[in-house]
Amino acid sequence: MNPVDFKQARAAHMALKEFFASHPKGRLEPDAVGNVQALCRAAERAVPDPDCRRAIQSIENYAALLAWREPERQGPDFVRLRVHNALASFRSKLNWIETAQPG
Repeated sequence: MNPVDFKQARAAHMALKEFFASHPKGRLEPDAVGNVQALCRAAERAVPDPDCRRAIQSIENYAALLAWREPERQGPDFVRLRVHNALASFRSKLNWIETAQPG
């Protein structure tokens, strides 16, 4: 596995967290989804871990869902909760990787 760039990973995590905090309701515009995709790519490059990648890919998919149409059934609040859960999963796995490193 390639080395983890913890600084870049944390910066991408924080930027994603701030993005969704600043877009709290409703649909996302297509340019906003492009911003999320760029941040997700940065996070994926920083942490070559399958669990982290799954969390980041979930965030990207949920952002696309918020841009494409109003999410059915549970609505946008449910989708945003899923985004926050994926962000927490990414952060948790990143912390675990860091504490598991030798030295």
